[in-house]
Amino acid sequence: MNSILQDNTHIGQYKVLSRLDDGHYDYREVYRIEDNASKQYALIAYDVQKWQQRSGTDDDIVREIEALRHANFSGIPAYVEDGCLQTDDGRTIQWACTQLIQGTRLDLYLTKPEEDITSDTLLLISRSITSVCMHISQLFSGGGHYNLIPQNIYVSKDAVGNYNVQICGLTHAGFEYMGKPPFPTSELNPHYRAPETQLGTFTAKADIYSTSRVVEYMFSKLQTQPAPYIQQVIQKGCQRKPALRYATHSQLREALSSGISTKAVPRPQLSRAPQMPTVLGQHAQNTTQEREHVSVQIAPRQGKGFAAIGGCSELKELLDRNLVSILKNQELAKQLGVAPPNVTLMYGPPGVGKTYVAERVAEEAGTNFCLVTPSTLASSYIHGSQQLIADLFKKLEKQSPVILAIDECDSLLPSREADHSHHQAGEVNELLTQLNNCADRGIYVLMMTNYPTRLDYGALRRGRVDSLVYVGLPDQQTRKEIFQLELKNRAHEADINYDALSRLSENFTSSDVSYCAKEAARRCFYDSIKSGLHEARPISQSILEDIIQHTRPSVTEEQLRSYEQVRQKIENLTPTRKRIGFNT
Repeated sequence: MNSILQDNTHIGQYKVLSRLDDGHYDYREVYRIEDNASKQYALIAYDVQKWQQRSGTDDDIVREIEALRHANFSGIPAYVEDGCLQTDDGRTIQWACTQLIQGTRLDLYLTKPEEDITSDTLLLISRSITSVCMHISQLFSGGGHYNLIPQNIYVSKDAVGNYNVQICGLTHAGFEYMGKPPFPTSELNPHYRAPETQLGTFTAKADIYSTSRVVEYMFSKLQTQPAPYIQQVIQKGCQRKPALRYATHSQLREALSSGISTKAVPRPQLSRAPQMPTVLGQHAQNTTQEREHVSVQIAPRQGKGFAAIGGCSELKELLDRNLVSILKNQELAKQLGVAPPNVTLMYGPPGVGKTYVAERVAEEAGTNFCLVTPSTLASSYIHGSQQLIADLFKKLEKQSPVILAIDECDSLLPSREADHSHHQAGEVNELLTQLNNCADRGIYVLMMTNYPTRLDYGALRRGRVDSLVYVGLPDQQTRKEIFQLELKNRAHEADINYDALSRLSENFTSSDVSYCAKEAARRCFYDSIKSGLHEARPISQSILEDIIQHTRPSVTEEQLRSYEQVRQKIENLTPTRKRIGFNT
């Protein structure tokens, strides 16, 4: 079998030990490697010329390597570094080094005799798989994995019984595509491939179909038929028409969670003793399940505040005027009857720094801060998230004033009008109720989302969301200041032309700009080691420009047009609200 690399080949500080993949692709191979300290990793190698031939594109950017580089979640192999190798025979090899996957391939895990595979086990694993797929979709701005099969999924179990999932094989992952995607579609497994992809439509809905097929495969390994409810969830996720499936991975995950049994909790025993009177308002579920408590950190953030945000002067001024200055001058604000907005919703493309800004707001205000994501409020019990939401706001009120940042709020407040949302209706109602005039209780909310049109319309009314802020791509001045901040504490040459860098990085997100600076630092660090230097080689203008030219913007022009349409739609719903944008 011909290989892209041979055993004992050296790539930088790594030596190739052996092949790890099954040789299915001739353009992509995976190897076990070790560094100079004998620590082992995985190396994904692409023969760029063969990849271009098979994918029918002249694109020299390997999307899987780009995804590994930008991912910041644990559900895919952890990125270490990447590079490019020119072979003696003229081939170009792009490679990425990752941590070795810990766990067993899903199809093999389900046959392990030592594992007690039950319906609850499969639901918990299914929930973890769906969560990772959700993060992959977010990484690709609403795209997906597109070739999700049991052989690409690895499962492990930690010491306390939690199931951890890692998904690999991002060869066919990417953004939304209408038409021919930039990867060979003939390699997609027909059983797990969504029907609409045969016509060239690749969206997150296609991934929901594939995920549901994987869940169906898992339950087929049980000796008994799955419960009717589970069959209904699988059937809905595998609908041929995308509109009939779950709208988001989050909704599929919640539907799967609703099927998890609570049989581990002892059932109350019948007794002849007099019963205590029922407490009005007590959740009925508390009589049959253990009470869960939300686990969050509520404390002041230490940092540089707005000084750590490059550019975005209009955004910083708005947040300072509406929130920070009021919290820092509460007595003066009371004299004039001035109060912060109840909830500020920041929306826009991924990677523009919405969550980063929320954290800097808390630093600038010097008040308590709490960051919540959908996983913070996830529960194994039916409607258990409802209880966790109520518990969260009780804790916040006790430690007010506090800034609450809710990330990916569209997953917590999906539209109740859609047919897929009935499983979350109780949780949505609870959160909307808690948001009602929450500023009067000293809870000031910043919500962030990449998908504002998925929000329940009730969340956008006055008294809940009082301020809508569109955070677009950083303008030229902002990109310049981000480069300056990123290089400030790194060794760099004195003649860096920041204006030129900001012009070259047009349409880059804030995270794209940050990546370029970090990649330049990694390159200089490695060059310093190879050259035997005792001092770091400084980052130069030429290195930065080379990295910028070989970095594709995270948000495409098509996606930018889509976000502009979303902004217009949102502003038409609320025409009197201030329009905030940061594009030049």
